[in-house]
Amino acid sequence: MKQNLTQEKLSELSRISLRTLQRIEKKEGSPTADSISKLSLALKQDITGLVEKDLEDNKQQIKILFLSALSFLIFPLLGAIVPSIIWVWEKDKLREFENSIKSLINFQITWVIVFSLTPFFKIPIIYYLLNVILTVIYTIISDTPLFYFRNSGDSHYFVWAILYIFNVYVIIRNTWFLDEKRKINFSPKIPFIK
Repeated sequence: MKQNLTQEKLSELSRISLRTLQRIEKKEGSPTADSISKLSLALKQDITGLVEKDLEDNKQQIKILFLSALSFLIFPLLGAIVPSIIWVWEKDKLREFENSIKSLINFQITWVIVFSLTPFFKIPIIYYLLNVILTVIYTIISDTPLFYFRNSGDSHYFVWAILYIFNVYVIIRNTWFLDEKRKINFSPKIPFIK
């Protein structure tokens, strides 16, 4: 319901300062519960009607921010950089999602570190398991045993593939959890940003 009130008139009706109304209109920070209640009474609207549209807009922005982490598919560091840039630009609007955003960025930084260090670690158990799994698969298909990885240095390519798939899964799952109103959890992560 559009009432075509001036800011001055709405300030008078709601008993909220003109400056506060201007900040609310420009979305500079989040209005207090008291301000929302006063606006609701002055506009003769339900509080949920006033807040619902902003929450839906913010939810769409947070989805975009979460999905922007998929930019790691282009270059691994972009998975942390792109969401960080969006967060800095939209920080005031996304205050209520701050912990989830920090969790995403920490997850992406941790992922980049693990991804980057994988070739430097000779992980015998992974090497052995990959050889067993791939040998069994190849033997079933061709009836001839073949060991895929001649040395453990080759196994990091398989680990990279698993890391990529896992990262995509975590991003998509948490974006979907926004609509389901379930707990957002980007894990495992090292808390670089607190």
